[in-house]
Amino acid sequence: ATDTQNADDQRDADAKQARSHSARPDSKIYNILLTALSKSRHPDAPALAEDVICEMENEALTINRHTVNAMITVYTRSDQRGKRGSDEDALNDAEKAEAWLRRLGQMQATGTTLLYQNIINAWTKSNHPDAARRSELMLNEMLEGVRSKTVQKPTDMGGYRKLLVAISKSKIHKRNRQAKELLHAMDNQSGGSPKRGKVPFDLLPDLS
Repeated sequence: ATDTQNADDQRDADAKQARSHSARPDSKIYNILLTALSKSRHPDAPALAEDVICEMENEALTINRHTVNAMITVYTRSDQRGKRGSDEDALNDAEKAEAWLRRLGQMQATGTTLLYQNIINAWTKSNHPDAARRSELMLNEMLEGVRSKTVQKPTDMGGYRKLLVAISKSKIHKRNRQAKELLHAMDNQSGGSPKRGKVPFDLLPDLS
């Protein structure tokens, strides 16, 4: 009887452990949550996203490029940062977004011009005295990434327009010339103009 009871207890324990493992969310579920937070207008979205990352690390779950993309977006949403209203918060967001971009490089994963554009926007909003230099570093790194095919260029006109706007509003020195040179280089290095038209260089305001 004792042997039978022990066997039953072991089966119950095994079943409980199996149910526990099956009920645990995986990286995909956490990434969906992070993506939702990246689209949120809630001012505490960055802090909530950091809690999610802590849970993933505690569960030893894989942090992949989808995780990184979501975290960069969380930190660089301009409306979110505007609600927080603090220059210190904006600076922290820009620095944290850059740190996550470095993690993407460590994974040897392909980034996008959109990620760099978002970080340039974050530096623009930060009012930090070093914002111009940091933004220009991001620009040059993005161009080098496009040349080496570790960064994907915009795939349509909308992407180019947003990139132009980000550069034109940034604090980069001689940004009008920088934007035109950058986009010409991206166009020449990456197989021609984007779909549905030519690169809209004329949309960039005269900022010289």
